[in-house]
Amino acid sequence: MHFLIAKYSFKHPELFLHHWGKPFFTLISSPFAQFGFVGIALFNTLCATLTGFIIYRICKQLQTANEWIAPLFALFTPIYYVVIISGLTEIFFGLILSASVLLFVKKYYRIGSILISFLPFIRSEGYILLPLFAFILIYNKNWKKLFFLGTGFIIYSTVGYFYFHDLFWVISQNPYNGARDIYGSGSLFWFISKNEFLLGTPLVVLLGLGFFSYLTRSNNSSLEEKILIVCGFSIYFIAHSIFWWKGIFGSLGLIRVIAAVAPLSAIIALRGFNLLISYCRNNLLKKIITGLISWLVLFIPFKQHQFPRPLDNEGTVTKETADWIKKAELDDRRAFALGPYVSLFLDKDPFNSEEMMGLWRSGVENSRKGDIIIWDSHFAPLEGRVPLNIFIENSSSYKFLKKFRENGSGEKLFEIYVFERL
Repeated sequence: MHFLIAKYSFKHPELFLHHWGKPFFTLISSPFAQFGFVGIALFNTLCATLTGFIIYRICKQLQTANEWIAPLFALFTPIYYVVIISGLTEIFFGLILSASVLLFVKKYYRIGSILISFLPFIRSEGYILLPLFAFILIYNKNWKKLFFLGTGFIIYSTVGYFYFHDLFWVISQNPYNGARDIYGSGSLFWFISKNEFLLGTPLVVLLGLGFFSYLTRSNNSSLEEKILIVCGFSIYFIAHSIFWWKGIFGSLGLIRVIAAVAPLSAIIALRGFNLLISYCRNNLLKKIITGLISWLVLFIPFKQHQFPRPLDNEGTVTKETADWIKKAELDDRRAFALGPYVSLFLDKDPFNSEEMMGLWRSGVENSRKGDIIIWDSHFAPLEGRVPLNIFIENSSSYKFLKKFRENGSGEKLFEIYVFERL
């Protein structure tokens, strides 16, 4: 959906203010999205490459030994590497966060404050991290520069006022407002339990050693490093653990969100790496350990994932559905659906109500004769709150056309039902 919002933003300018889509991400990524999904993947690849260079520059500025290996730790963190080739926001978030940290480490507080102020408009977690940058400014008595931390909010509030007629639309239209969430909740230690898929065993060990190193006198880290990098990663990780535990702020327990702070974890892991090899008195042994760790870090993402990335089960079933709709010459009909793959495979504009509409409970009532209803077992009953029996039990209004189901056995396999409005 982030890709689709960016792709159609030029046709529908209001999408540049789409709160869930994240306005700053949409603004910067939209030119790339015009070249299709390959374009948005290229955008994230460029962001990741630049992030790797920035991580190197941060470590260089912090005078950390073996700074050359930190970009490798960042880019090949398993959850980060697999998210690069996507239209998701985590990679751009990590770029802006890393660039802001570099600016603060170099004492460029004004431009750093302006840049970090746009972080909440890439991912909402930016609001969690802004106080850390404010703390650095207050500690260094840069009172006047605190104002610049509000730059992004002021600009988007002002621009949005002319469309929403609400100066505080950023707050009032927050899609994550509300006490609890429809996705449920889980263990407080869910993300910790997924450490192998988040960081991989080598980086988990180095991260642990890195945290330990900050307790030793040998680690002469700066205040910026301790607050922005160590606390930044820790607070982000703990916050998401609590969100899923309490089932709030739209948390689905998706482990990919940790990719956003993988660049910070790489710097902490570098501290752990340096602590480890500091106990090696033999240069040959240091080279062997360095080579082994480097190889393991490079290997883990490819052990966990298949590249090129195949369609998941939902994508496969949706493509099969779309292919059938095209073969049945129904693709010129208006479609009601929620799964984002439907728009992609049918090449429909999901923001043009004459081509496609969301399968919401209220939207179904506005369907007209000839419309195609594409009900899926994931999005329709959960986000759309549209149960299947609405169509099954109302055969005088909806004609059942076809059912598609993922391979396997069980009751909870993903499936799609296609209906025609009579």
